[in-house]
Amino acid sequence: MVKIHRILQSWIRSLKTRELESAVNYLKEAYHLIPDYADLRFQLARLHFYLKDFHTSEELIRIHLKNHREDIEAIQLAINIYSKLSRKDEIEHYMNLLKGLSPEHAKNFG
Repeated sequence: MVKIHRILQSWIRSLKTRELESAVNYLKEAYHLIPDYADLRFQLARLHFYLKDFHTSEELIRIHLKNHREDIEAIQLAINIYSKLSRKDEIEHYMNLLKGLSPEHAKNFG
């Protein structure tokens, strides 16, 4: 547990200093130690999105949403990813899912 704590502290420091490449590396290291921890996978997907690595981000968010179908933030990220990848069917699917879970979020998001 001490090792994961140190890794996550380094990840946070990297984010604060806007060293996103380092942040990705720290988060990947943490993810390899505890791959079932959903928040790590989501944060890694978000970082890849900000680094414009949309394909990796899509792969991670797809895995995340298989087990967390009602995660509104993850659904919103999926919509953003699929927008960047110009995948209209997926955008429509996740917008409909978002509307069903939270019409208010969908209204504000779309």
